[in-house]
Amino acid sequence: FPQQVSDSTPAGTLEAPEQKLEEVARYEGLVPRDLDIIGDYAFVAAGNRGLRIIDVSNPIKPVVVGEAEAGDARGVAVRGDYVYLADGERGLQVVNITAPASPLSLGSRLAGQPAGVAVRGEYAYVADAGRGLRVYDVSSARDPRRINILEGFTALGISLVGQTALIPAGEGGLVVVDLERPEAPRLQARLDLGDIRRVAVEGDLACVSDSQGNLTLIDMSDPSAPSVLSSIPGADAGYLEIRNGYVFVSSISGGLSVYDARNPREPRFFESSALGDLGSLAFKTDYLYAGTPSGIMVIQTYLVGESYVVSGWSTTGRSHGVSLYGEELSVADHEGGARLYKLNGESTQSIKFPFVRDVAISDGLLALADDVAGIELFTRSDTDDPWVESDMNTPTPRASDVSISSTQVVGVSPETGLYLWKRTPEGFLTEAMEIPFLGARESASGLGILAVADESEIRIYNSSGSETARIPLSGVKGLDISGKTLFAVGDFGMILYDISDPYEPVRAGLFPSPYTRNVSVAGDFAYLSAGPDGLKVVNVHDPYRPFLSSRCSDVFAVDAVPGEDGRSAFVVDTDGVRTIDIIIPAWLR
Repeated sequence: FPQQVSDSTPAGTLEAPEQKLEEVARYEGLVPRDLDIIGDYAFVAAGNRGLRIIDVSNPIKPVVVGEAEAGDARGVAVRGDYVYLADGERGLQVVNITAPASPLSLGSRLAGQPAGVAVRGEYAYVADAGRGLRVYDVSSARDPRRINILEGFTALGISLVGQTALIPAGEGGLVVVDLERPEAPRLQARLDLGDIRRVAVEGDLACVSDSQGNLTLIDMSDPSAPSVLSSIPGADAGYLEIRNGYVFVSSISGGLSVYDARNPREPRFFESSALGDLGSLAFKTDYLYAGTPSGIMVIQTYLVGESYVVSGWSTTGRSHGVSLYGEELSVADHEGGARLYKLNGESTQSIKFPFVRDVAISDGLLALADDVAGIELFTRSDTDDPWVESDMNTPTPRASDVSISSTQVVGVSPETGLYLWKRTPEGFLTEAMEIPFLGARESASGLGILAVADESEIRIYNSSGSETARIPLSGVKGLDISGKTLFAVGDFGMILYDISDPYEPVRAGLFPSPYTRNVSVAGDFAYLSAGPDGLKVVNVHDPYRPFLSSRCSDVFAVDAVPGEDGRSAFVVDTDGVRTIDIIIPAWLR
């Protein structure tokens, strides 16, 4: 495993470096009009220099590996093996990048006065400065077909969020277009905010700049009724980018400024640096790539803590779940059964079951969800084996999830539904109560409340097992409840719900994060297991404005549980357990 020795500074209180914005590299020889970074490559629309493809796998040593001709490349977007250019002379140009070192132009389609381009699914959207929004079917990259034009506004650029396009429309303000039916785009809203030139978006937060350099922050949670949250007059704003709730601004008069918009109703100045004339902005991890009059500058931002693996151990099966109580760690090891460990990795017990998918542990109680044997409960023992089967076990079909709270134990079987054991103040269990819910997969228990999800929705139950509400949401892979907040995760990221009133849950914040499959919440932080994207630690002190505080990219995170000190976490990654030192800069706590 990657080894790194912690320094003497406690991980949970690591101080920020004095310089939060630092130039670390440059590439000269082009004038970027637009940037899009995918994986290890930056794709640059460089005006009459065409398309440039730059290898940024080593951020401090960017290297051009490929190029393609264009008349006047103004905008760029990437989907799969294709780059789409907004070419001022040729319209929409499509380039095959299967081999980045040898890009192949496939042709172009006239597109008026293209100022920007975005791609979603099999459709490309071109911002036509003269006529509005043009929509192309690019299911055949060699033969893109224009299928519609939405006119009536100037389009100086385009940003997509879900099925919505945000378009800076100059003196027409900000235009919001519904793309649910790409063949029939619909004007959804318009905000008269002055001469709007650029827009950036992250989750539900959009930020626009006008020709005078003023910034406006907008709530896009309801695209049909966007609302202004706040404004920052005199920001001298040119190009924009939003990252983890911070707004990065390339200043019209030169330099880079950063505003903390984690509370977008009260944004505050955070940092600035005299880095010279900067243009288009794009992020790759903590590195900000900024266009300059002669090339690209790479800027290290130091805005997110970098946590790291310090130790670990392998298990015999494929680790699927993990739970912690005190100094005891329990691991759902699939075909390896359930395994109990001390925090140093010393094994204390192995419980054999066919395919253990989930595990939960608390004071005196251990629960397993097995893909064959169903739900199994265990209690403490004075024998050589610390855990023995409970006499309160109830035969169940195959199970997918278990959770334990101070008042109840919940097991989930996709074949039948929920099994609910109440816990008495003395720690005893009542007989299991069964609640029908065919297809149920995930659950979370809170004080007097229960949430359960299937493929299409989340159902909320009260302490008596009565259903109180349903939340339509597809693709839920993990749930947790902390206080009066419900956390749901999936490929959409993490969505938070206020369940103060269990009969009328209210959606709070959204944290975008692909590949997310599990969530565990402790205090002000949610620990997201994001598969190939590793472990992410998200500050959820304000449920309406979650933001990233730390991450560890050195692990394939399947499930995680925070240590009780808040300075460590235990992550399972199919092969075993990894211990992570959690590094959170002081300003992100």
